[in-house]
Amino acid sequence: MTQENPQEKANEKPVAAFEELDRFRRYKSGKDCPMCLSISPGSAENLSSNVVAKLTSGSVHLQNDADYHGYCILIFSRHAVELHELSADERKHWIEDIARIGSAVTDVCDPVKLNYSMLGNMVPHLHCHIMPRYFADPEWGGPPAFRASEIRRKLDTGDFERLKLALSEALV
Repeated sequence: MTQENPQEKANEKPVAAFEELDRFRRYKSGKDCPMCLSISPGSAENLSSNVVAKLTSGSVHLQNDADYHGYCILIFSRHAVELHELSADERKHWIEDIARIGSAVTDVCDPVKLNYSMLGNMVPHLHCHIMPRYFADPEWGGPPAFRASEIRRKLDTGDFERLKLALSEALV
């Protein structure tokens, strides 16, 4: 049995691979970073409509996903890629804010379990997914798969706004 060589796979589509690497390097340097744009006031990419709260370390963004009711992403307030790039004080606030969001999601949504993930493979800007898990969710028992927002089962606007308000109040 032969092992697949990742470099050979990348060489199959050299233009696409180089474009992807170039994009990733730009994002990692902070240039054109979608998360920096999403938290930048006045930016066309600003995601303020889904912001639940602004905490010490960053902004809490509620995801409209009916399968993972209460799924939030904490986006760090400045461009940083890795946890070790933060000062000790920033790391302390980051972890405290993640725990605070987890507590609010638990109080408001009553999940069976919370999953926390900080990957950055798609967008290299420090962020943490706080994902409530339920026995009825599509991937119960395993890790949740990435699902683009356009394929998620959405809450209706009223339910989304009520959830956003309840989480916002729980984070006060």
